[in-house]
Amino acid sequence: MYPVIYISENFIWPPSIQPDQRYYFITRLQENMNRILDLRRGPLKRSTKVWVCLYYGDETRKLCFWTYNNCGELYLNRKKERFNNHLKLREDNEI
Repeated sequence: MYPVIYISENFIWPPSIQPDQRYYFITRLQENMNRILDLRRGPLKRSTKVWVCLYYGDETRKLCFWTYNNCGELYLNRKKERFNNHLKLREDNEI
């Protein structure tokens, strides 16, 4: 289980970002998330037409707790269920 942040060549947000600014944007996004959520820097790599930030282990759990904290009903059921199942397995020392 690891969340990723994608910046696609075909869909860029915000739309004002030029092609040469994409790496700058994704690195600044990653730096701010790391600072705000107290995350260690995960790998940042380019995969074909997409930039990917990867987080593992405790960093993933921090990011997921932050994502689902106060989200109300706004989440993907399958993803939240997967995270909750992961937490239950950790509590039961099964992983």
